[in-house]
Amino acid sequence: MKMPALNSTRKFELADGTVVPLTLNNALLYQIRSERKSDYDKFNDVLFKGGKDYFQLVDVLYVAYLCGFLSEHGNLDEAMDDIGFMLAMPEDPIVVSEEAQWLISPKKMRDSVAPSKSGQGK
Repeated sequence: MKMPALNSTRKFELADGTVVPLTLNNALLYQIRSERKSDYDKFNDVLFKGGKDYFQLVDVLYVAYLCGFLSEHGNLDEAMDDIGFMLAMPEDPIVVSEEAQWLISPKKMRDSVAPSKSGQGK
């Protein structure tokens, strides 16, 4: 069975209305692993060990932000640090949780919003 690709791009609106790209493109993740190893390791722990804490979801979004920034700018020189990103994020934990899930489990999220095929409501 073919697994869904970890290669989704999303647009994420920050608290001030600024929209930033979030992506978990494999090539960009590889570069993040080289340039921001500690941030990559936090993301990797969530992916392979599962999230146990809200701020682990924030870590996923931050790494996706770094990948999106790298994709648009070619480097991370002007990227927000993790605290700056956290302060810029929307304060709604449901939004944070859903965005993280869209990035790490896009097929699961698509399936959860797809119309039911069970015949209910007919």
